[in-house]
Amino acid sequence: MKKRTFFQGLQGKLLLYFLLMSLVPLLVVSIVSYQKAQKSLQNTTRDMLLDMASVIEAKVETKLGDRFDDIKAWATMPDLVEAVKTKKYAAASEKLSALVKAYDDYKVVMVFDADGNFVAASDQAILKDSTVDRNQSNREWFKKAMAGEVFVEDVNYSSTVKDTVIGFSAPIKSGGATVGVISSRMSWGIVQKMVEEQKDGATGHAFIINREGLVISHPKKDKVLKENLAKSSDPLMVAFAQKLAKGEEAFADVTWDGVDLEIQVVPAKGSGDFTGGGWAYAMAMADDEIYAPILALRFMVMVIILVTVAIVAVLAVIVARSLANPMIKGVVFAQAVAAGDLSQTLEVRAKDEVGDLANALNAMVESLRNIVGKIRDSSGQVASASEEISAGSAQLNRAAHSQASAAEETSATMVQMAASIQTVAGNA
Repeated sequence: MKKRTFFQGLQGKLLLYFLLMSLVPLLVVSIVSYQKAQKSLQNTTRDMLLDMASVIEAKVETKLGDRFDDIKAWATMPDLVEAVKTKKYAAASEKLSALVKAYDDYKVVMVFDADGNFVAASDQAILKDSTVDRNQSNREWFKKAMAGEVFVEDVNYSSTVKDTVIGFSAPIKSGGATVGVISSRMSWGIVQKMVEEQKDGATGHAFIINREGLVISHPKKDKVLKENLAKSSDPLMVAFAQKLAKGEEAFADVTWDGVDLEIQVVPAKGSGDFTGGGWAYAMAMADDEIYAPILALRFMVMVIILVTVAIVAVLAVIVARSLANPMIKGVVFAQAVAAGDLSQTLEVRAKDEVGDLANALNAMVESLRNIVGKIRDSSGQVASASEEISAGSAQLNRAAHSQASAAEETSATMVQMAASIQTVAGNA
């Protein structure tokens, strides 16, 4: 029988056929299901991060809006206005001290006269501190307030209170004229705590970015007021920061500190009269945590595929052998018959089409045996007839020889008679 490689033979071909028939649909279904699950999980994650970013935005903006309303209201308090107008700064300081005691959010509340001089404070120690700049007329917040604007200063480190704060300033007016400025400093730690509390899972966390891309709040305090996304070495992060600077709601998939993150950002919407500081509130989560269910699904699919391959391979080999082995026996049987050996019988116990083929081959060989037997009988009869014909031919040959001899004798006699006749004729 001709030698073939495994995959050239019937068993190998059937194995490949079964594997393709089972694995191709399985792979197609698995890939489509995986992609749909991944897309669904991504959309769900984006919605979740968007909701959480909106929650932290609402909390912080409400807090800032309340402090915005505070400074507006305090600037119009008659007792405070009168104290500043009459330059009774001790009374003004007492009023400011009472206000701070009524709230837990403030580090200090200060009053400056129209020239920017530091004249009253809720904390007398700060008022007496020689390291504090006594005149702050060159500060932006003072100029804005003197121009009649209620101004919110961005997050900064205050040398006055030795802490990171956010400032609120408003003009103190009397008779339509601005006679001074009231300015408060809220501890930024309050917002920082709110941001740290807004978390989800092991890696989900919130952070805030100002309009310049500077991180102003983050669970990792070493990033606050130190890391600027707009100056990142990663072009994707820079593009992301530029988009945030436009006040757009955005989603990004970026790498930050070597961690792949999904980040959803909502712009500040303000609260009440406070229109917001142009900040962006972000909620981030690591890809590894987001896609952990998908990775588990992928692993499960791979296991199912491998198990399926093993099962299909075993079944394919069993089926292939059940088909191939009788055929191999049939080939050997046919080769023996072709060589003239009609004594063998093909032993196949299958009751399917292969069994029918084996029975047909056995019937064929049986018929050949009968035909050969008949041919042998006919050959014996032909041989006997040939011997009889040969004997008859010999007898005919001998008779022919006898007849030829007689003819020769007759011819000789005739010649003698002719000679005698001629002699007699001559004598006459």
